[in-house]
Amino acid sequence: MEEKVSILDKTLKRYQDAIKHRSSSELQAFLQDTIALEQLVDHQVAYCELRMARFDAYKLIGEFQQAQREYKAYIATYPDQKIIDWVYKLSDLYFTAFIYSDKSHSDQWIKAMESVVVTYKKRPEAESLDRYQRLALANIQSFAMIYRGDKEGAKALYSTFQFQPIEIAFCNDQDALPFLYGNYMKGLWSAILLKDRALLNNLLKVVSIDDQTLYGEKDLFTLFYKTVMDIADTKSAFKNEFNLFFIKKEWSETTKDIGYILDSIKGQLTSALKAFFSAF
Repeated sequence: MEEKVSILDKTLKRYQDAIKHRSSSELQAFLQDTIALEQLVDHQVAYCELRMARFDAYKLIGEFQQAQREYKAYIATYPDQKIIDWVYKLSDLYFTAFIYSDKSHSDQWIKAMESVVVTYKKRPEAESLDRYQRLALANIQSFAMIYRGDKEGAKALYSTFQFQPIEIAFCNDQDALPFLYGNYMKGLWSAILLKDRALLNNLLKVVSIDDQTLYGEKDLFTLFYKTVMDIADTKSAFKNEFNLFFIKKEWSETTKDIGYILDSIKGQLTSALKAFFSAF
């Protein structure tokens, strides 16, 4: 047992050192060395921890197919893992791959992201999800559906939600609800792409931490942008997802409004943004 822990510790230190040194050569050396995997294969906990480190490393360097293989090996070894956790990990992987891919490859990653959610929702465990997890899944799926042109289907996903504000305890905790906050911009963009003012207002109401702005601000773009900036300042998962959208170089015909809005934000074209949001 102690020998296995020592092997794991030494191997993970190589990964951590590579990150600390920002060394791609050290990271590649860590990934190319599979001896530790062979040594730990009969020790489930250590083996799975190493697989997760390899998953994160491949994702970090943009080798998404390899990252997918690592995570599937992890799932196969750790069948007792909460299924919602692998939905979170895989959907995030596929979305990141989508962001960095060109138009010719974007479709496959969006389909993979949606498939993870659709597959999970058919499982019995999906019936016991809390309202935050269900909203996160809706945000992921709606974004994917709009991307492939199914606006009516995307809108219908939100038809049963009550859109109650997040509990104060979760708002004040930086690390609370990462699955929801890490997938919330997908929902906000979905509402914008649908040009659905009511849905956008409802989604903003759930996460807003400023009642004065929420109920007093009449300009929709100002309400949207101030709420987004407030949440980005307090929730790293939300900020990370928001920033990822700025990296995407090519948007499809169904999502081109995102590119227009982000370019306008970067160019500080406030009047144009207010006009765009006032149209719905």
